[in-house]
Amino acid sequence: MAFSKNEKEGVNAAKAALAAAEPAPHRGEWEAGGTGVYTIHYIATEAGPCRLHVWCDPQSKGERLPFPNSPFQLLVSSGEPSNAVSLVDGWTKQLKDEKVKYGKGAQADVNTLIAGDTLNIRPEIFDEFGNPTVLAEGALQIHHQLPDGNKSMLKYTQQVRGTNTLYDIRHDTALAGDHEVHVMLGETSIQGSPVTFTVLPDKPDPERCKLYPPLEETLLLDRAYSSTLRTFDKYGNACISGGHKFGTRLQLVKQSVHDQTALVPQNHNIETDDRGDGTYHINVTLSFNCAVKLFVNMDKNLPGAAGELPPVNLNFVRSEGDEVMVLAQNDTPTASPHGQRAGRADSPQANSSGGVSGRLSGGADALASFAGEEVAPGSGGRLMAGGSSGHAAGRFLVDTVAGEPARDGSLRATGSAGAISAGSSGRGRRASMSGASGMSPKANSSGRAR
Repeated sequence: MAFSKNEKEGVNAAKAALAAAEPAPHRGEWEAGGTGVYTIHYIATEAGPCRLHVWCDPQSKGERLPFPNSPFQLLVSSGEPSNAVSLVDGWTKQLKDEKVKYGKGAQADVNTLIAGDTLNIRPEIFDEFGNPTVLAEGALQIHHQLPDGNKSMLKYTQQVRGTNTLYDIRHDTALAGDHEVHVMLGETSIQGSPVTFTVLPDKPDPERCKLYPPLEETLLLDRAYSSTLRTFDKYGNACISGGHKFGTRLQLVKQSVHDQTALVPQNHNIETDDRGDGTYHINVTLSFNCAVKLFVNMDKNLPGAAGELPPVNLNFVRSEGDEVMVLAQNDTPTASPHGQRAGRADSPQANSSGGVSGRLSGGADALASFAGEEVAPGSGGRLMAGGSSGHAAGRFLVDTVAGEPARDGSLRATGSAGAISAGSSGRGRRASMSGASGMSPKANSSGRAR
């Protein structure tokens, strides 16, 4: 006996099929009692309409003499689903022309999944002989292992195309990371399960992105401090790549209605550092005491500043050392007519003989004394004193030029790197003095300074 597909009708087609058919395994036995009945047992392995050919070879000549009514027309149904034979071969990405993600390249790449993309998994269900078969309701179980460790159950749809039944598992991605989908018949996975895939984050979404202030508690002038921008897509996934274009701006917080300060390119700087991992450092530098707000606009095309993130407040102050220097520069000490004491914001005066001596005290103590030493004609004498606090507060540079008549008979001193110059009639003596920068001693009419 043998089976053949019932593809052609007619006697000649049946004879040809009989001659070409491969004998099928079977077993049989005669019925007891000499009835002449022979019972054949066989297993059909190919589903669908087919012919069952039964023949004999009474002369053992290799002939195939068909039995009456052979071939017999049969319709073979598929068997029960088999875990060992059923299989699933990966996933396919559903392209959506109306969706725009990172440009056309990534969307057209069928091997890349971006959060929000839809994928389809189509398991093929066979019986033990490889025939497509139909599942009973609830027989197929789909377990989804999420990147965060949670599990969920996925559903499938069933549709019939011709003689085949198709099963589709459709999943809209949202969570970035590595996923596993286990396709199971009962409690056992089929061949090719689990199906694995990786989902990348979508583009940054303004409503999800976050801007963090610098870690430092005190922000000092003329130093760059980094605020951190962390980008997230609309599903809450942290973005892992850079390259996003966004705008930044600073807004000065006015201290009063009479505050005339303004932000100009000369007194502030703002730079962006793309870290390449979805985070950005926004470096801000200010050169004057102020409070500002840092704004980041993730999408300038959104109306009504909808792309702007909530600002962070930044307060810039002068350091303690800078404050001492500013006080020293703004305070002018004064000496008495005999040069015994000087107070802040005063100016030492010269006595009638042209001598300037005594102790001048300001924001920091700076002392240098040179007494009884003459400056040779035609040469320059220089006096410098540094502040005792370790800062360059109260630094003086004193020049006397010999051989030149005094024009206005004055000595003038500027800030921390200024110069005190005096006209002289040919000879000069260095005086003993101490104080902070910003003082302005005056000389007598003879132009001699001591």
